[in-house]
Amino acid sequence: FEFPLRGWPGFLILGVPFGLSFSACLTFIAVSWANNEHATLEVFFGWLYLQAVLLPMLFIAITGNLFAKEAERANLDALRVSLLTAETVAAGKLMASFRVAYVMVAMAMIGMAPLIFVNPLWTGDGLRILAYGSIMLGTCMLTSWSVTAFCSVVGRRMATALVLSFMVTAMHLIGFSMILFAISESFFRHSFSSERWAGLFSPYFATAWVVYPQPTQIEYEGIFWIASLALSLFTVILFVALSFRSFRTTYSRD
Repeated sequence: FEFPLRGWPGFLILGVPFGLSFSACLTFIAVSWANNEHATLEVFFGWLYLQAVLLPMLFIAITGNLFAKEAERANLDALRVSLLTAETVAAGKLMASFRVAYVMVAMAMIGMAPLIFVNPLWTGDGLRILAYGSIMLGTCMLTSWSVTAFCSVVGRRMATALVLSFMVTAMHLIGFSMILFAISESFFRHSFSSERWAGLFSPYFATAWVVYPQPTQIEYEGIFWIASLALSLFTVILFVALSFRSFRTTYSRD
């Protein structure tokens, strides 16, 4: 297996997401007893937000050597003399890293089991926040999965691949939105809603504004959230295609 679920890798893939989620949920229970419903929902959304940052970063650290290790260990020659095509090798590796992503998300969801004791989270607002937060986490994990695979191919060394993966993933998840927001606030402040357009390029911003929309923009936030999901899906497809193409080139050239 590319990423075994035993030993230290298994602890990172299974134990860390579950432990983080479970300990956070115990904190929610304490907060729900000591505070009102609104405060509990805000703390809960804050955790979902933080989780959507931590898990993709952990995923990159685990799978950053997906393709790079083959170049580092000079295994490409051994793969070429086998009957495996470049597409078969690339697809197998992508599926192995995808398994890591969905197992991490599944363990995080299982770790939320104590939430059944937090009554405010089972109201309409609580379920809405849980749904949007879960979709945000899935979107961020898919983006990091596709970007990490591509960076691992072009990096050819684990250190280079990790640095590239962290940088490119951060730019796609929040960097481009921050740049657009800064430019629009500086030069186009009175021309259009900079927050809304910046959120289009970040699942973090898009989710925050659809969960807590501004009163004057509430009818449009859902549209921009869907557009943000579509843009993220396009990013995933693009980087997966680039990963296949880059690995095929490397496989046939080296």
